Amino acid sequence: MQTSTGAAGEGENATALCKFWANAKCKGGGCRFRHAFLDEAERQHSAELRRHKEELKQRQHDPLDPFEDKLPRSTRALVFGEWLVKTFGAERLRQGSGVVDVAGGKGYLSFQLQCAGHDVPTTLIEPRPAKLHRKQVKSLNLRVERLEAETARTILRDCSAVVGLHSDQATEPIVDFALAHNKCFAVVPCCVFPSQFPDRRLKDGRRVVVPEEFIRYLMEKDARIKVDYLEMAGRNKVVYMLP
Repeated sequence: MQTSTGAAGEGENATALCKFWANAKCKGGGCRFRHAFLDEAERQHSAELRRHKEELKQRQHDPLDPFEDKLPRSTRALVFGEWLVKTFGAERLRQGSGVVDVAGGKGYLSFQLQCAGHDVPTTLIEPRPAKLHRKQVKSLNLRVERLEAETARTILRDCSAVVGLHSDQATEPIVDFALAHNKCFAVVPCCVFPSQFPDRRLKDGRRVVVPEEFIRYLMEKDARIKVDYLEMAGRNKVVYMLP
């Protein structure tokens, strides 16, 4: 790596530093970001960020995780969708009203299940509108409709499975609903929000504060609940149940 002293890298109008280059991962070519540090302070800051990232990676290391070379986080909808089909089976997922994707954000998981070759009917429950690419919108071929609350309740009642990918505060309600109605479910927990849920306790009395404790807390709800791993970076543990 190098430190730039040229005019192109001076002042507030300097091109932003390429974060991929700073981590020795930029493929170059048409990259429009800066491939040099402005000064020693910027170089040291970048080095400190890399050290922090490596320390975090070491703290989060799970010896039971079978995947070493993981796919990027941007593929999480694809990876989770493939896992659902492999684990539950496409035929099972197509039963009833299909899969309910809770707090599914932009709708990428729903798209993967319904339009990427699996043909699994999927309902997205999300207060924000779905944001799909132009090609995805075209692939949907007008198969998307907005539902009233009563219709959504019927779909939930008749669904084959309830799922949540990094569904934040909705994660535990997904599990509770599935257990109450004896349905398949799969969630990939991420954030815990301990301040919002101060009453969560493990069976040994400890508060639920970190992700591993949250996963254990969910698994303690029913002996049938299992855990698996997704081949992707970031939070990749799946908590699931096949009744």
